[in-house]
Amino acid sequence: MARVGRKRRLPVSRSSGAIPIWQPSDDDWIKIESVYGIVFDESMRAETAVIVAKYFENEPFGRNAPVIDLASGWLEDMREASLNFLAAYSGGGGGGAKVYAEGLVNEHIRLIGSNADFRLRDLVRVMTDVAVAARSSADEIKSDDHPEFEEKVAWRAMIKHLHAFAGKHGLSTAINKSGMIKKAASDVSPFVSFVHEIQSSFPEGVTRWHATSYQSLATNIRWAIA
Repeated sequence: MARVGRKRRLPVSRSSGAIPIWQPSDDDWIKIESVYGIVFDESMRAETAVIVAKYFENEPFGRNAPVIDLASGWLEDMREASLNFLAAYSGGGGGGAKVYAEGLVNEHIRLIGSNADFRLRDLVRVMTDVAVAARSSADEIKSDDHPEFEEKVAWRAMIKHLHAFAGKHGLSTAINKSGMIKKAASDVSPFVSFVHEIQSSFPEGVTRWHATSYQSLATNIRWAIA
């Protein structure tokens, strides 16, 4: 599952369902380790697995955080519905017909018994407030100052831990400048290839960031460890 775009997300999220388990095959390990031209011992494989497992645990929160555009769209719908009510209430030709019909509505409201003192005209003030509040809320969550859930937090944490792991074991942690990276895997820094091969072994459903572009992957790795 490659993710190439970034959607602004609300500062709330959840995770549900079983956490996937990273189970790289022998061929996967060969591809991962061949980047550095060595064979990882059991402890190095275990360290790598712990880092990936933590990503699998936290990755759904970024993926499941609601998209801001959906919330702002709902708020715009609420505003439009409120304005439609206000237009309908003030329309209808007026006169005795409207007065009579409104009286019937008020009578039925009393019969329902939810609020004996409530009248249809009271809804005018409420809907006016809703229209204004919905517009203000939509503007607020779309502003750059509104807090949001950064969907790549878990991925960046994984990159930092993999970078520290490589440094700990004397493996290259250098990263080509993004402008120097070509399409061929042979032109990519070992650490970038290391991350790429690890992500390639992820099971379906786990986000593989920048999996289709070495240049994009390298650039975002640099940002993650900066």
